[in-house]
Amino acid sequence: MALTRAMSLLSELHHAARSLARAPGLVAVAVASLALGIGANATIFNFVNAIEFRPLPFPEADRLVDVHESNPAELCEGCAVGTSWPTFSAWRTSARTFAGLESYREASYALAGEQEPERVGGALVTAGLFPLLGVRPILGRGLVSSDDRPGAPGVVLIGHGLWVRRFGADSGVLGTAVRVNGTPRIVIGVMPPKFRFPEFATLWLPMAPEVQEMALDDRSLSIVGRLGPGVTLEASRLEMAGIARGLETRDSANYAGWTAGVSSLRADLTEDGSGQGFLLALAAAGFVLLIACANLANLFLARATARARELAVRVALGATRMRIAGHLLAESVLLGLAGGLAGLVLSLWGVRLIARLIGTDLPFWLVLGIDWRLVLFTSLLSLVAGVAFGLVPVLRMANSDVHEVLKSGAAGATPGRRDGRVRGALAIAQIALAIVLLAGAGLLVKSFLVVRRTDNLGYNPRGLLSAQIQLQAPRYEVPEQVGLMQEQLMERLRVQPMVEAAAIEHPEFLGAFVGNPSRITLEGRPEPVPISRGPRHGFAVSPDYFRLMEIPLDAGRGFTPADGPGAAAVAMINQSAAALLWPGSNAVGKRLRLDQGPWMTVIGVVGDIVVSPLGRGPEPLLYTAAAQSPARPFRLLLRYRGETATLATTLRAVARTVDADEPIEDVMTLEAGLAQWISPVRFMAWILATLGVVALLLSAVGIYGVMSYLVTRRTREIGIRMALGAEAANLRRYVLGYGFRLAAFGLALGLPAAFGLSRLLRGVLFSVNPADPLVFGAAALLLAAIAVGACWSPARRATRVDPLEALRAE
Repeated sequence: MALTRAMSLLSELHHAARSLARAPGLVAVAVASLALGIGANATIFNFVNAIEFRPLPFPEADRLVDVHESNPAELCEGCAVGTSWPTFSAWRTSARTFAGLESYREASYALAGEQEPERVGGALVTAGLFPLLGVRPILGRGLVSSDDRPGAPGVVLIGHGLWVRRFGADSGVLGTAVRVNGTPRIVIGVMPPKFRFPEFATLWLPMAPEVQEMALDDRSLSIVGRLGPGVTLEASRLEMAGIARGLETRDSANYAGWTAGVSSLRADLTEDGSGQGFLLALAAAGFVLLIACANLANLFLARATARARELAVRVALGATRMRIAGHLLAESVLLGLAGGLAGLVLSLWGVRLIARLIGTDLPFWLVLGIDWRLVLFTSLLSLVAGVAFGLVPVLRMANSDVHEVLKSGAAGATPGRRDGRVRGALAIAQIALAIVLLAGAGLLVKSFLVVRRTDNLGYNPRGLLSAQIQLQAPRYEVPEQVGLMQEQLMERLRVQPMVEAAAIEHPEFLGAFVGNPSRITLEGRPEPVPISRGPRHGFAVSPDYFRLMEIPLDAGRGFTPADGPGAAAVAMINQSAAALLWPGSNAVGKRLRLDQGPWMTVIGVVGDIVVSPLGRGPEPLLYTAAAQSPARPFRLLLRYRGETATLATTLRAVARTVDADEPIEDVMTLEAGLAQWISPVRFMAWILATLGVVALLLSAVGIYGVMSYLVTRRTREIGIRMALGAEAANLRRYVLGYGFRLAAFGLALGLPAAFGLSRLLRGVLFSVNPADPLVFGAAALLLAAIAVGACWSPARRATRVDPLEALRAE
């Protein structure tokens, strides 16, 4: 029985393929439309699949978990952090539900040797981490317990990419001496290609020698565990919660309120929410496919109308309507599968395009490419699309009167009117879907244009070069050594011909976790300033900073070289901070302090600036004198003239004369840095704008098809009207008016949906109202104009109908 059904299905598909071969134009249009719609969906799903569903590239990855600490009183509700070395050691001793428990801490490191120093991503790891993950070096050996102890010889593992790029893939790299953060180390192994854990690490050091003196409240270590055989995630959670209660009982001073939690490692790696953006893009791509299906439904309805007599004859000769419906569906499903295959191939190009558009390296665990999930998704989408646009002609055929068709030699008048209503409804649906996409794309494009502006930042980013300097070598633990390095670097840069001004900026977080007060205390007030009433961020800056950034001084004075070590502690604030800290009074001369530091006198008030272009506007800021509190890392800012590339080379050369082991990172213009900052908005705007343009084109084609069908169906009527003296202008108005009514109905349905769905974009819109009337109005006008424009050619054709030819054809 099953074999008979299979043979019948193959026969039907073969017959459908032969039928389609006689209509190559229809096949080409259908496959191209579906390839665009399904290709867009497959491209976006490739990322969704990699983020949400594809297993991590480790053996038995579902057994890997992240272990962490949380405390709602100290952190936000649902937030978690890592743990400290002493706590990790206690967990390791007590836990029984894990086959292994290892630790890592991600950081960046200055790598130096015979070549120019560079900053690379890396991590401190315990010796058992890579065996726990199931990863082994491809060259040399991994870390062993004797490496991971205080006093052990310094060793380092390097990643495959770093080995190829810096060491020329030389197998003799083993035993090579390098300096990591100024400390000599020996290369002992090379990890496999593409392996980077955590995230972007390409260099690994033994952890224990670096964290032996780690405080209990320094919860900066990340913990990875592998569940033991037969152990469930819930059993591990219960055990870790019990261990946390035991630690709290023994040492309430350090563990009060803290508990331990366990979650899958995949959940920990994907918790940044990037999957939500791709899910939004997938929904938008789904709209494009729906529009394409509506177009093809119109196309197949026209084909069914043209074949009405043929199908009626087959019914009259004994073919069942079910058999004919199966034939029609077989044609549409074949086209759906062909379009799906083309879309799958197209998606491979789309994935590469999006990866380039993202502009940064993707995490190592984000494995893109074709797998069974992507093939299954594309196949199901192709089948659903094929059935969806094939159902319309099937339903039309099922409701047709065979006798009327055979008598009239065509579909008959009544089915013609019914077909027109169906085609109009499909065009209205296309317009409704398109306005949703266009409105969303318009909101994101406007948001991108707003955040890329540089005239509302409060400072002038043009003509500025910035560079990051980490100073992670052990000698820079001493603030005086940091200050000396900064002073020497600034002195040597100021004498360079291209440099007009130079300044230093060190960011500092002044807020606190939930439940803790701000770090700022005002003179005369016993309690620290509440978080909501004071600056959460500050900068330690050099004297030329405000002049270089062109930030106006509104009151008092700025920092000078005299505000150095040993001088009275001073600070500056911006207008927003002054209004919060001392509302209604002059802030100059007032005093404040950070934590238990010295009292600082406010010597000046400067204008507000926008710290983040993705923020919601200016925020209160506190500025301190960099020379009085030298800190690392810091950003170097240079206002210059001449070529950027030449200055970048000069900057690196000057930095090497100060410290040959310290790399200069992220050398770029300030405008380029701002562009990087807003790249997520640009990415989403580009995706939705591209899909919106495709939706617009497909909608225009759909409306054109409807109007062409209208003119063709009413050729005789139009000929009679013209024979009776109807004016061409009135016929044009009739056709254009019908198209405008379709657009109006589509907009009436689509605009409310667009208003509702725009709320989903609130999290990625900056300084733009989700219900922006300008954006919605422009999108509606554009779509209406495109709709009317698509009617123009059919309208002109209607006025050129020859009455005699029309009547003779009848």
